[in-house]
Amino acid sequence: MLGIFANSRVAFAPEIVWKRFMRSTHNPLSLLTKIAALTVALVSLGSPSAHAGQPVADKEIKETVSPVEPPYEAGRGLLTLQGPSGMFINPTSATLPKGAFTLQYCNFYPNNRTEIVAHGWMAAYGITDWLEIGANANVLNVPVDRELGVGGPLIRVRLLRDQEWWPQISVGAYGKYGTNALQQSTVFLAAYKRLPLDEDGFFKSLGFHAGIRQTWFHDDFAEDDSLNIYGGAELQLPYRLYLVGEVGTKGNTPAGRDPRTPYAFGAQWRLGMVNISFAGIQNGTTEKTSLYYGVGTAIPF
Repeated sequence: MLGIFANSRVAFAPEIVWKRFMRSTHNPLSLLTKIAALTVALVSLGSPSAHAGQPVADKEIKETVSPVEPPYEAGRGLLTLQGPSGMFINPTSATLPKGAFTLQYCNFYPNNRTEIVAHGWMAAYGITDWLEIGANANVLNVPVDRELGVGGPLIRVRLLRDQEWWPQISVGAYGKYGTNALQQSTVFLAAYKRLPLDEDGFFKSLGFHAGIRQTWFHDDFAEDDSLNIYGGAELQLPYRLYLVGEVGTKGNTPAGRDPRTPYAFGAQWRLGMVNISFAGIQNGTTEKTSLYYGVGTAIPF
């Protein structure tokens, strides 16, 4: 057997290993030790991992990529006559994303005249994705060279997200304090459901809003407080342009019962950094549908 090894060249071991192996073979114990060492050397040299840069056979490396969740479409509208964001008259259920700030302004011309002009402001911040706080204010220019003004805080809490069969549901409250004739406090409950149509097409989605709000007037001469139920829909077009319509039940104002059914229809361009709204509104008290427009911005922090 030693003769066989002596006449063969080992392919995996250097020449010096072979020469050292052939030395001192007269001792049986030493011979067994040398054979064991040679076996280990041959196995290690023949292993694929011993050759630098050689790929490991039959081994696949797979990367797991987590799917990216699309942005949550909450159906958040723009500034309303009531104050908080929503359709054109009434607030809706969407809260600002966490860390987002918005500042918005609107004009309303009752009966499309300039003798009386209503101005509205709203600023809000998303504490979390489900909690929004802010402030709203109104100034009313009247013919007697007076300005009636009110303002106060607002808060909105999202209870449920729009997912599967469940609609988005939120509760909120806001107040307006200042000129006694316009002072009021309001709480509301609102819901929203979005139905995708064709996300890559012209008509992307159809959303439905519903809500109820209770208003308490602080004017001692107000006849009754007001309970209003309302609903609306929005059709999403490309470039985040929305066609919006809403209608509500007759309510009360400090001057008495609404003589007409409130409704509104128009468009909202919700780009984020630039937001524009334009609508015709019957707020329940005007003789004709009246012009409304608003502008605003939203900034993430």
